[in-house]
Amino acid sequence: MEAFRSSELGHLSLSAGVDGDAMHYHVHDRRNGRIFRVDREIALALHALRYGRHPTADDDQDAGPFRRLFGFLKSNRQMLETEQSRAKPFNPLFIQMPIVDLGRWQSAFEGVARLLVGPQFFLLFGLLAVAASVLASSQDWSILNQFGQIFSLSALASFALVAPILKLLHEFGHFLVATRYKVQVRDGGLYFIGLYPMPFVDCSMADLQANRGQRIAISLAGLAVDLSVALVALIAWHFAPGGFGKTLLANIFFFSSLNSVLFNGNPLIKLDGYYALSDWIGQRNLGTRAQARLKRTMRWVTNLGADGDMPRTREGAGLVTFGLLSMFYRINILLTIAWIMLPRFFGLGIVLVAWGAYVMFLSPMLSTSSGGAPPRRKGATRRRAVFWGGLIGGITALLLLVRVPYIVVLPLQLDRADTYEVSFNAGGPARAEIAQLASDGGVAAGDVLLSATSLDLDQSDTILAAEQAFLVVARDAVQGIDPAETLAATERLRLIESQQASARIQRAALEIRAPGNGMFAAQSDLGTGAILTDGQVIGAFYPHDGAAVLTGQFPDRYVELFRTEFTDLEFRVNGGSTTGFDLVEYGLVEIANRDTETGGRSFAFRAVVDVPAARVVGSEVFLRLQIGDAPFRDHVLFFFNTLWERYWDARIALNSTA
Repeated sequence: MEAFRSSELGHLSLSAGVDGDAMHYHVHDRRNGRIFRVDREIALALHALRYGRHPTADDDQDAGPFRRLFGFLKSNRQMLETEQSRAKPFNPLFIQMPIVDLGRWQSAFEGVARLLVGPQFFLLFGLLAVAASVLASSQDWSILNQFGQIFSLSALASFALVAPILKLLHEFGHFLVATRYKVQVRDGGLYFIGLYPMPFVDCSMADLQANRGQRIAISLAGLAVDLSVALVALIAWHFAPGGFGKTLLANIFFFSSLNSVLFNGNPLIKLDGYYALSDWIGQRNLGTRAQARLKRTMRWVTNLGADGDMPRTREGAGLVTFGLLSMFYRINILLTIAWIMLPRFFGLGIVLVAWGAYVMFLSPMLSTSSGGAPPRRKGATRRRAVFWGGLIGGITALLLLVRVPYIVVLPLQLDRADTYEVSFNAGGPARAEIAQLASDGGVAAGDVLLSATSLDLDQSDTILAAEQAFLVVARDAVQGIDPAETLAATERLRLIESQQASARIQRAALEIRAPGNGMFAAQSDLGTGAILTDGQVIGAFYPHDGAAVLTGQFPDRYVELFRTEFTDLEFRVNGGSTTGFDLVEYGLVEIANRDTETGGRSFAFRAVVDVPAARVVGSEVFLRLQIGDAPFRDHVLFFFNTLWERYWDARIALNSTA
């Protein structure tokens, strides 16, 4: 058996801890900072070896704990020799630069850590969440209207300026929680994604110095800071004046919250959420084991059973599932980046997509490469060729021979603007003040929806009545004496009567009643005392009888297909398919105002269904259309043509605003 000098063992420190009812053991190699989790047998053998007990002939050195320990030591020595003999490959897209030993500063922040870390943080976070929710609800979550602008070039550029500061706060959260639990923080510094700097802190000593609950808290500290920053930005957005500052606060809210949910808090990516999950289930090397198990399974599949193996236990199946979910999630993120960025910024989009592919797929493969693939079993090469040949042939047949319809899912809503809106039409320029406005809910035929008063009409009535009385007296005084004056007074009286008739029409318009039984939804910005102008919308009335009119935005790219190919339609209401919506008529309606940036046309889908509109209020209605059918090849070409058209539309829009 290979011998190991005592000086070599001196670089290894052994620690033990308790998580619940289970013991865990770690070996820390101080030469390279690596921390290994080992089982009880290896830990006891290392302890015995370091304290003078050496294996003898009676120990059966070819088996047992000492053999496993020597295997571990040999692997660690080989890893260290490899690191020392071969420089770490230079990665131009990811450079890590330690700058400061943060352990020296932890004692200075112990007071701050005790003040902020603990139940008091959850109380503060809850207050922020309540305040943000109340403010956002009071304005109908109007901040969400700016979500569509967060991927604009100006938004990305402005956020890039503050992202390192937000990341610094994120890392400071890890630092404070580690300090609170007496965990030594090693280094702090910068890592560069390309040339873009982002801060980091090294809390890896938590494996040795913290229990499971504390490690989970340290992992989730940055996530808690991100969400707190998002809440503060949301509150500040409601009080900020318009302009760059308000836009920047909205971008901080969106990016901080989305970054927490989609990335930092997501256990499928090796970030904070992943390490918290790994500690929670007691699998600190979950990602590595899942990738290794998935690779063996993929080898079994691609070699048609001649190499690799399938999982035979629940744990193995769980690891394969986790590996697949992680892979598909990264693919989904990459495709989402491509779909959003390529049409807007073609060149920059290609760079971002390529960088994303490198970071999420190629870089992990290179970093975990063991220097060569394991030898294939006999017959594996032939079976592998059969698999890939069959897969390529199947994909080719799928693209060329299999025909599938184009699927379009449209969210529909009641056609409020053109069909159900109720407007205040006074028939003139008179301004009115709301005295009564019906609340949202059911109304019966004849119920008052709106009652208003008009000071202008009141003053006009008074003046016209006084002038009418004066003219009657004047006409009676000259009647039979001066025919011309009598005729003039009579004509003036007729004019006043005409004005009074017009005023009566306007006064009648001050009261609007329900035309039948139905549901009324008042305009959210109106209430008692609000001033109305002629033609102003006061709400919407949805009747309890008749057919409902539904409408929704129709994707321009499917317009020609819709007009030329047979279409099958299916309604889905509140998440389920329904046959209660009998279609009366449907079609496309071109929206009058074209896109001001690109000049492109916009279309709305309009459907009349044999269901009362009042029954549809509050329901989520989706229409699933199957438009014609075409080979998969045409679907792929259609997708890239659409992407290309979106790119040119974005270019036209950018040029028009330049």
